[in-house]
Amino acid sequence: AQVRSRRQAVEAQGNAYFTAWEEKLKKIGTADIAKIAEARRNELKAEYTAIQEILKNGKAVYDQFLSDLKDIKKILDNDLNVNGVKAMGPSVEKLKKDAKVLEDHIDKLLGSLNKIAAIYSPGAK
Repeated sequence: AQVRSRRQAVEAQGNAYFTAWEEKLKKIGTADIAKIAEARRNELKAEYTAIQEILKNGKAVYDQFLSDLKDIKKILDNDLNVNGVKAMGPSVEKLKKDAKVLEDHIDKLLGSLNKIAAIYSPGAK
């Protein structure tokens, strides 16, 4: 619940940020400057939207991964021996595949965050 409320607060701040930026764009009198500022806003907004989508999709993947991991732990808490470990083999293999999917989501997230950092870095084009 705490993570959800934090995510919602960040999302609300992001929306407010882009709304304020849009309002400021309306007050720019020079068309060329307004075009440049709008292009930068749109570029950043696209990355922000991509991050929101990655987080949304990644949450479902993470939740399932964590649930499966906890289930395997519960089984092994009661059956921690060679046969119990062997029995969990297929579930562990599935977990490894799911971990790769989760890693891909994290990589996408980092890619988008790096793009935003590049947009904001001094000398960014």
